[in-house]
Amino acid sequence: MQIPIKQFHLDRPVLYADLNIFRYVGSGELIVENPELAIWAYSTVHLDEILRGDNRDALNGISVLKAREIISVVDTSSEVWVCTGDVELRDYIDPYIRFNEHIEIIQSSGPDQMEGVIGFINRLFDADNYKELKLSIGSMPESIKQLLQEHDHPRTSEIVEKAQVVANDLQIVIEEHLKDLPKITKRRADLGLPKNISQLSEAEDDPIQYIWNCISDKCPNVDKDHFFGFINPEFETNSPHVYGQSNSFASAHFLLGLLGVSPDKGTKEKRKVLNSLSDANHVGMASFCQFLLTAEKNMPKKAQAVFRHKEVNCTVLYKPYTPSNYLINLTNPDYP
Repeated sequence: MQIPIKQFHLDRPVLYADLNIFRYVGSGELIVENPELAIWAYSTVHLDEILRGDNRDALNGISVLKAREIISVVDTSSEVWVCTGDVELRDYIDPYIRFNEHIEIIQSSGPDQMEGVIGFINRLFDADNYKELKLSIGSMPESIKQLLQEHDHPRTSEIVEKAQVVANDLQIVIEEHLKDLPKITKRRADLGLPKNISQLSEAEDDPIQYIWNCISDKCPNVDKDHFFGFINPEFETNSPHVYGQSNSFASAHFLLGLLGVSPDKGTKEKRKVLNSLSDANHVGMASFCQFLLTAEKNMPKKAQAVFRHKEVNCTVLYKPYTPSNYLINLTNPDYP
């Protein structure tokens, strides 16, 4: 099912900025002239990034620009809360208060569900972590058991039993598909991608269509939107939540890097993969806005490719850091 594209339409354009932009504004290194000409936006992706680091300048930048948070709409009408796939733009609140709220939510929500996924992604980027993955998945049921017992959960035995089934299935996947995984360059070549796919695709009006033309013969049982993650029927079947636009664009952005388009460096490491996932999620949230402003070198080309393929009216603005005269003037129609 095709996801309809939704965007904010307010009295001013909505400008979604990445963490570095807010951080540079907060530290005084980046000067924004006439910031009131846009509605500045951020999301929980920023809050997660701030929490992972030790720099709080971005909170000051959010405050200076009076940025508003884009939040996912959750249906709370039933016992199980469901993400609808829609988003809202909250009124401005003090980012320091909002950040403290976020910390409390994270601390009360138990282990990070992404922890178990990161190892798999690292492996796809050639990390030598096969044995570590096996051990991690093997210990998962016991970790869940200990967590549930700490809270006297009445269904501990049932949940641990199901976790064991999942762990066994994942062990099979690791053994069959990740133990002797070819290097990423060979996997790209086997798909039919040339070595210089990044440069070749960037020269095309529609890089995603160009890539699909290269690889579609090797993917006979999947269509283009499914391959790039624009749709995810499996998610919709197995989850009560709606996949939604932000996940759609984030998935496509991340996959482009995996295929070799403006790839991020160091993605064998957990921290680097988390950064890449954050960039992808920024692009997903920015798809609801008129502008995406970034200082990240490898984000713009992938973001432009994703927006262009789906004809999304979101202009990507790249403003790399400079030690002097680091300035953005919003009276300039092209901004940076």
